[in-house]
Amino acid sequence: DTSSSSAPASGGPSSRGAMQAVPTLVADRILETLADANAPLDSKTLALIMNSYLSSRAGNKAITAFEAAVGLSADGSQSLKHGVTITRSKSKTSKSLVPSLSALNIFTATALLRAHALRGDISSACRVLAAIEGKPSVIGGIESAVWAMADDVTADTRCYNIVLAAAAKAGGKEASERALELFNAMQDPPNVRNQSTVTLSPNAVIKSEVSYNTMISLFAKEKRLSDALNVFYDMRNVGIRPDKFTYTSVLKALVAERDFNGAEELLQEMRAGSYKPDVVTYNTLIKGLCDSLLWFRAKGLITEMEGMGVKPNSMTYGLLMNGLLKVNKPDACLTLFESAYSDARTSYLTENIYLYTTAITAASRLGDYERALDLLGRMKAVGVKPNIKTLTALTGALLSAKKPDLALSVYNQIQKSSVKPDGYSLSIGIKVNCESGLLEDAASILTEQRTGGREMSGRDVMFGYNYLIGAALKRSRFDVARAAMTELLESGYIPSKLLYKTMLFSLNMIRKKDKYNNIIRKETDLEIDENDRFQYLLFVLDSIRGRNLECDGGFYSLTVQEGFSLGGNRRKLVRSIVSQRVQDTANIQQELSEDVLTDMQEWSWEAYFDHLNESGTEVVANDKDVNDEKVFPPVRVRITDINRRQLFMAEKRAAPLLLRKGKNKKRRADKWTASSVTTSR
Repeated sequence: DTSSSSAPASGGPSSRGAMQAVPTLVADRILETLADANAPLDSKTLALIMNSYLSSRAGNKAITAFEAAVGLSADGSQSLKHGVTITRSKSKTSKSLVPSLSALNIFTATALLRAHALRGDISSACRVLAAIEGKPSVIGGIESAVWAMADDVTADTRCYNIVLAAAAKAGGKEASERALELFNAMQDPPNVRNQSTVTLSPNAVIKSEVSYNTMISLFAKEKRLSDALNVFYDMRNVGIRPDKFTYTSVLKALVAERDFNGAEELLQEMRAGSYKPDVVTYNTLIKGLCDSLLWFRAKGLITEMEGMGVKPNSMTYGLLMNGLLKVNKPDACLTLFESAYSDARTSYLTENIYLYTTAITAASRLGDYERALDLLGRMKAVGVKPNIKTLTALTGALLSAKKPDLALSVYNQIQKSSVKPDGYSLSIGIKVNCESGLLEDAASILTEQRTGGREMSGRDVMFGYNYLIGAALKRSRFDVARAAMTELLESGYIPSKLLYKTMLFSLNMIRKKDKYNNIIRKETDLEIDENDRFQYLLFVLDSIRGRNLECDGGFYSLTVQEGFSLGGNRRKLVRSIVSQRVQDTANIQQELSEDVLTDMQEWSWEAYFDHLNESGTEVVANDKDVNDEKVFPPVRVRITDINRRQLFMAEKRAAPLLLRKGKNKKRRADKWTASSVTTSR
């Protein structure tokens, strides 16, 4: 039963979240009590309240408390904030505090900087820093204020470090440049190693170990390896000893640039020094190696790691298992998981949602749905609750094993979940519904992405349309296939070569082959009505023409071959299609009565085929101008070196007399040359 789940164990994420919310609740009650009493806050009380909010990562509430208690704008601008209300959580009533500038000191201002750093608001943090220092500056198009700090205290190293942390969290070129400007404005510390004496200016802001580490981390995040190394070398030159955080940040910068030799040299330097590499340091390098598909080097690093007495953790196993999947070794991935699970020393590490999800994904790659279900039962037995990614991996395993009914039951649990499915889960949902015959449900997923949802990427959406159209054609549901093709084109997508092949496969017009080039099977064993199939081919030609796009050469060639082979009106139609494409300026005049001309305002090949079936009247091609402006749509074809001969043979068979004319040969050759210049891929 895949619907049952175990409750999270005590001390899990939910309990930790409840404990983190306690400081916020206490701070809320204090503010509500003071607002009811219409009393001001002093600086100590305000600092305690703001720090309580920050400990729960409630930066917005800390900012609101500052504006309500001090009456100044928390973004460091010159505007005032009077009448900021405190809303009671239960009654939803609001009251204001009595603002007082006495609540402003270096501690409350530092707490405000931390709130902006928590939100990654570098512009507001820089304005607040300028306001503390009393240096008006225009930052982000807004001029900063000048705050009168108690006891004439100005910004210190901690304030600067907080602003640097805000820049590191914000990321981007602008934040990096502001951080570098602040870092350069700070004064280098005295060289402890050489005992040099440096005359420090009054109120000097000295670079600390945290300052250097923050800048190295920022440059590593921005993949600026040379800048990160420069700060690292400057740090050592002034006599500050790098710590584990420093080495890990530099290691991240080296890994981001795929300089694994430099990363291993850095590990050797750490071993020779006082700071030994820990599991976080090793995991950083292992992740980079696995992402670069260097799994054997990552495995060797694990051996070295254990030899140094550093025990792998669950993250280490997760990185290795994911690396094995990336190099297409799902069986080895499962073996690694089972070995860790069966070992008493590491079995507790496998009680992790990420590891179980990766193992189920590996079983899905192997098509072993029974093992995937067994893994799901084991994870529930140890109290690990499956998430959407786990259920999605299980759904994929059931699909690979040709168990669409079971896959649908698992996917229904994903839909009932309170968490919104991601793009990959929705893609799996499209496959499940198509394999279960619920084509309308699959189509509704794509329609929702068009009308409002943005969970699926453009690639996922194209995959969904490709799968839906193929499944609909295999079941002779031409209505669904037509609607999906129309929606795809109206959404601005261009049919890919894979989509054309999928349609031909599903219509049994071409066969799949194995790696030895042997035909292995038809796409479907269902009998497809020849008339419906041919009309769908015409519908695709008309739809592509409606978007002024070029049709795939292989698809066009097989359409012509299909019409010629079926004979009758279909052969007449493809002869008209070929003549229209071959002739440079040919208009095809229709010998119809005026009432038919009025009924058929927009010509299409499908409409003309219906008319042929009803009246038997054929269109005649000529090179003369005609008074009637109603002409058939031109067929634009993408010609490549691969399909050039196939297209020529198809057209020659369909219209041999037309292609024997010398002038048409020349025109046709010129037309092919012009098309090939711009359409070959």
